[in-house]
Parts: sequence; structure tokens; C-alpha cells
Amino acid sequence: MNTSFIENEKRQLLQVNSRNELLDFTKLYNIYRSTENIENCIDHIFISQKLFEASNNFTNTFLDNNILNDEPHKGIVLSIQYS
Repeated sequence: MNTSFIENEKRQLLQVNSRNELLDFTKLYNIYRSTENIENCIDHIFISQKLFEASNNFTNTFLDNNILNDEPHKGIVLSIQYS
């Protein structure tokens, strides 16, 4: 939905208030927003809250520094490791 969870970035679909819609949806269905704190990120990876709690998770980005022509898109990697 091309939405940033960081409010001061002002990136969301205003006509549907996409930030709040996504926040409400993920809370309702116990979905963890693994990418919500990445700056200038409008593409996201969600996982179940149970999977998040049962593992170690690491989120990294690649294709930073405006390598892509359609900024603010960037590559995102979510690594999940079970203990």
C-alpha cells in the first residue's frame, strides 16, 4: 500500500488512511510489522506474532542510497532464526 509507518514521513494513501488501516488490521490479526521502523520504507514484510515471538528476527535493507529509480522503494531482507 506504499505506506510508511513513520508518521512524519507523510507517506500513505490519504483517501483510505492506509497507515491506520494497516495498523488496525495487524493488531486485529496478531501480525508483527517487522519493517515498520525502517526509515523511508513503503514496502513491508509482516509475519505472525507467534512466529516473531518464537524466533530471532533481523531486518536489513539493501539497494539503499537511491540505487532504484522509483525511490523510496528499497530491498528488504527478513532473517528468521529459531533458537
